[in-house]
Amino acid sequence: MKPTILAISDYYAPAVKAGGGHLAIRNMVRHLSDEFDFRILTADCDLGETQPYPNILYGEWASIDTAQVRYLSQSERKMGALAQIINSIPHDMIYLNTFFGMMAVKTIALRKLNRIRNKNILVGVHGEFYPQAIGYKHLKKQVYLVATKAVQMYNELLWHATNAEEATQIAQHLGVHQNRVKIASVLPAPLTDLPTPSHKQANELRMIYLSRITPKKNLAGALELLMKVKVPVQFDIYGTQEDMPYWDKCQDVIRQMPSHIQVRYCGAVTEQQIELFNQYHLFLFPTFGENFGYVIQESLLGGCLPLISTETPWRGLADKNAGWDIPLSSPEEWIRIIEAVYAMDNDTFSQWSQHAQAYGIQIAHDTNRIQANRDLFRFALKGLS
Repeated sequence: MKPTILAISDYYAPAVKAGGGHLAIRNMVRHLSDEFDFRILTADCDLGETQPYPNILYGEWASIDTAQVRYLSQSERKMGALAQIINSIPHDMIYLNTFFGMMAVKTIALRKLNRIRNKNILVGVHGEFYPQAIGYKHLKKQVYLVATKAVQMYNELLWHATNAEEATQIAQHLGVHQNRVKIASVLPAPLTDLPTPSHKQANELRMIYLSRITPKKNLAGALELLMKVKVPVQFDIYGTQEDMPYWDKCQDVIRQMPSHIQVRYCGAVTEQQIELFNQYHLFLFPTFGENFGYVIQESLLGGCLPLISTETPWRGLADKNAGWDIPLSSPEEWIRIIEAVYAMDNDTFSQWSQHAQAYGIQIAHDTNRIQANRDLFRFALKGLS
């Protein structure tokens, strides 16, 4: 009989506004369900929404991929009700898909108060302690960290880091011992049928930004780079307007854009993004930090060359002829690459595009990542005394 993992995530499919966190646990399900039985508790609405998803059947399990998912109403996400629901579900361990998310905060508090059965709890922080992420709403987060450390809220919890840097951040911010932290890289999405590379003429460039519109993702930085580009380009923006003051700042830059740079806002998108990327030549993404970056993998698989910052795990792209990762401190290099891609003819672009897809496929087939995630859950199921 397979061990049952009760995964608690503020957001899950069909969420489209919540970034990559919910994709991380969904891809775990897709890759690991042959060994583990996943049960998932999640909110009944998307990020920033109060209207529930359509056709929710409360109190029942819905089958998504190979997991059983239960959507919780706002009242069911309150402390007392959440404790009752957790205790009613047979499980061998709990996986929290976030540290600062409200359902994770409540679950950790319930365990401290002995309101839920004493099961091993594994917490995945998914980039939440990177400087740019923890700097967002910094005071509120620091008050929470100080208060919870004072009452030893994290005693006996286990931790999932996606790389060595994140393991160090967990130790620094939470004071947990190294033997309670396990490293396992984020799992990529399973492959679908890939489109053929987009056609490109010389002296033509269609560019895309696709991510949440927040300071961390740095759309404003992308727009400021384009202000200095001397060749005509089309730049389309896709993403949820999550931070309206920040979006207003971006619009101010757009209004000052020179006439040869055409900028459009095209709205939010669903997770079917590989085909969308295939319509573009260059993905402009000067992010301040990603612990994986699913959108970068989708760009590669769509044959759209990523031009990204060095603040992601996707490094050495130019060595693979698959794209570019450039320091944020080198704006002139970003502009040079944009203008070089504009000049590419179809033969040259197709070669790069095919290399990008090949690299995306290589990562999707990385069995070492999958094995590391299997070992992660085996580690958590065993626990530590």
